[in-house]
Amino acid sequence: MAFPDTDNDVSGVIAAAVGSLVLGENMFLGARRGYADGVIPHKAVFVLADGGQQSRNLHGYADERHPRVEVRVRSDPPGVAGAFQAGQSLARAVFEAVHLNPPAGYCDSVATDSAPSYEGVDEDGHHEWIVYVDLIVDA
Repeated sequence: MAFPDTDNDVSGVIAAAVGSLVLGENMFLGARRGYADGVIPHKAVFVLADGGQQSRNLHGYADERHPRVEVRVRSDPPGVAGAFQAGQSLARAVFEAVHLNPPAGYCDSVATDSAPSYEGVDEDGHHEWIVYVDLIVDA
């Protein structure tokens, strides 16, 4: 089996569970990008394959891989009423979508923390949260 497209696979799980998120509209693959009017909205989610544990050979039969995905949630800008609470709610929904809910073909999916981790504000004043997801897949 070829190495899975983990960020794309996790974004599919998120989109299926959180109806307000659409890949290419307000959810993007790759590193966080700044707000760009008409391109990248203020409130957005970024899904990035981010390493993981070393692969393990299971007695010569198969490789068990442990990729990690970082999911970054960004709120509306500070002038929008309820921006923090809405961003936090979205981060919690993303957490619930990925924790113990592996994409098809994966053995497991576990959020590494007990809740989304608040990261503070970005350069434009958006609040940000991160959810790290460790996956297990047989290759």
